[in-house]
Amino acid sequence: MKNKIVLSYRFIILVYYLLAFLIVIMNINHLERVLIYSLILIILFGLVMSIYIMSIPKLLLKSEYIEKNLSTVKEAIDKMLEYVTECDTEKWRAQVETWKEEHPMKMKRKPIMTPQDVIDTINKVFDAAIIVTDVGQHQMFTAQFIEITHKKQLLMSGGLGTMGYGLPGAIGAKIGNPDTPVISISGDGGMQMNIQELATAVLEELPIISCIFNNNNLGMVRQWQKLFYGKRYSMTCLRAGAACRGKCGEVPCPEYTPNFLKLAESYGAKGIHVSKVEEIEPAFREAMQSKKTPYIIEFDIDPEDLVYPMIQPGGTLEDMIMDC
Repeated sequence: MKNKIVLSYRFIILVYYLLAFLIVIMNINHLERVLIYSLILIILFGLVMSIYIMSIPKLLLKSEYIEKNLSTVKEAIDKMLEYVTECDTEKWRAQVETWKEEHPMKMKRKPIMTPQDVIDTINKVFDAAIIVTDVGQHQMFTAQFIEITHKKQLLMSGGLGTMGYGLPGAIGAKIGNPDTPVISISGDGGMQMNIQELATAVLEELPIISCIFNNNNLGMVRQWQKLFYGKRYSMTCLRAGAACRGKCGEVPCPEYTPNFLKLAESYGAKGIHVSKVEEIEPAFREAMQSKKTPYIIEFDIDPEDLVYPMIQPGGTLEDMIMDC
């Protein structure tokens, strides 16, 4: 039946071409130029339609192939359902809740500010937001403590380890969602990977909020050096330099560089430095009022704030490190 339909279409197209050709031959000396152009357009249209109709057999074959394979998939699913039994998950869910009570996901409370204090404040202040993380300890802290709802989304580079993703990722999120607050969370190391994109945010008038968890270190690498390499710290302190090389702990540390507030100002952005818990919320409330200007909020973080739980290299879930 399908083949007959296709042949009928082809016959119609052939007749169409013959008639068009005869009209042109018989009237070429009498037709106006405009009419000749119209006939040429009709012929071109017929050519396009014929190409489309010639493709019908291939489309029909594809349709038959899809129908056949869908039927095979359905048969496989029906067969698998014969081996499925309903499971009672209440006991398992109760066990999970018990574990959560025994090992709650929270950091040790300190008299100084912690990453959880910052993230808890984001949860409190923002009803809707897009949170974008860089790569490092702050990424893990954010994944652990940020509240994700239908109005709050979390963007990160997953396990790709792309330090520097946070700021440009936030710029893209803000361009795509101009009416939603966008917050990037970076470490002081990752932020410097693509800090030049702050110029893009300023020139495009994107009021993103860039949080910098500044612990003066490449925190994730330092955590590994502390836990698995006998505290033999190497190239992770971002204040280390010629003045203190080989004399760590014996001489004062050099001043941290860069000064993120002055750097923000040099780009035309705004900067806020936060060192106390009570300063966190006012900083966010100031930044969220901005309509065109990006904000950098720098938070002083203790380098001894580590990410837990953690599995040691080559270990299993039974080797999980809960604290040190």
